[in-house]
Amino acid sequence: MGEFVTARTGINVKAEPAGVMLAALGPKMLKLASERTQGTITWMTGPVTISEHVRPHIGDNAQIAAGVGIQITDDVEAARAQANIDLAIYGQLPSYRAMLDREGATNPGDLVLIGDADTVRTGLEAYKAAGATECALNILGDKEAAWEALAPLGGEL
Repeated sequence: MGEFVTARTGINVKAEPAGVMLAALGPKMLKLASERTQGTITWMTGPVTISEHVRPHIGDNAQIAAGVGIQITDDVEAARAQANIDLAIYGQLPSYRAMLDREGATNPGDLVLIGDADTVRTGLEAYKAAGATECALNILGDKEAAWEALAPLGGEL
């Protein structure tokens, strides 16, 4: 007890350089992301909006990392109400409000995939079908239940 150890080390891993992506939602920023980066990272943008707005503006070759909120629970109503409270700011910010409106969502919690494992997996498949190349998950509630539910996907959509 009470002893300190200091270590300085490095790691050499041969890998491709990480690509650059741009958080973009509007047409001009999506065009910029398409021309100058590997793609975009979205949030509060559902599958309809990705399919009908993001993919057409960014093109077929760009990556789309869709930020998606998920929660595994039996009490969907209570979880959705809490998500609406926790994510309320996104309904007030103009750029996100525009995406919610495109999706037909009244509240930010409407875009969170909430329910049992099958419901969440089906929701994630909708993002893939819409043109998302990956999903960046924001896990609400029981994280262990979420990882268990996602295990059959093997880290792939």
